[in-house]
Amino acid sequence: MFRKIFVFVVILVFFTTGCSNENSDMYEVNRSDMTEKLVNINFDYQLPAKLPFEVQSIQANRPPTDQAMFSLAFYGPNGEYLFLDVSNSEIKRESENNMEEVKIGDKTGSYLENDQGAKMLFWKSNGVSYQLSLKEAEEQQGYNKNDLIMVAESFE
Repeated sequence: MFRKIFVFVVILVFFTTGCSNENSDMYEVNRSDMTEKLVNINFDYQLPAKLPFEVQSIQANRPPTDQAMFSLAFYGPNGEYLFLDVSNSEIKRESENNMEEVKIGDKTGSYLENDQGAKMLFWKSNGVSYQLSLKEAEEQQGYNKNDLIMVAESFE
């Protein structure tokens, strides 16, 4: 009897974990890797604590002007990457058409998937505008809107 129950539990666990098509694993991001690249930013902002892939490298970009904005690019080991644009003003959106309103914790944001397969999430928090853009490697098809929402909810 014990053996039958054990086999049943093993099979149940196998089907529960093996048949999921969502990429729900989130990876911790080293905050110091981000903040050391963002010296002289003159406004309060938040950064993600988790991403849907393991981060291999991070690049930071700032415009040559004194605009209150910056970008971070997170690159994963399998060709995936996520861009984060942060601005102390409005971020110009690609298109208001086809935007889906989504909940990000207690905030409201907008989600868009463009024709090239990029997934984008926009929201504001404490007067700061955020845009996450996720592009998968061609052989991947696992990331979705919920992954971006989970990243946005991890901001601190």
